Amino acid sequence: MKKKASHWKDSLVRTMEIPGDLAYSQPVITILGSREITVENYKSIRKFTGTMIEIQTKNGVLCMEGEHLTIPWYEGGEVKICGMIRHIHFYS
Repeated sequence: MKKKASHWKDSLVRTMEIPGDLAYSQPVITILGSREITVENYKSIRKFTGTMIEIQTKNGVLCMEGEHLTIPWYEGGEVKICGMIRHIHFYS
């Protein structure tokens, strides 16, 4: 039954040309240079230190490593990370 519902949803999304981030709540990750990342559609902040931040998304964990990392704001499913970002990893 789930397979049928998934197939139906996929067909509807393609027909209506709905972006995947809206239809499936996929994370949207915007990177501005090496100093700022904005993540939309995240579930939770798993870990937060000055050198590492882990963000739980629907389909995995986004891990950022660097120096002087901060979270200036988070609200409504969107979080902004600032600092000197050295590495970005995504794993499930």
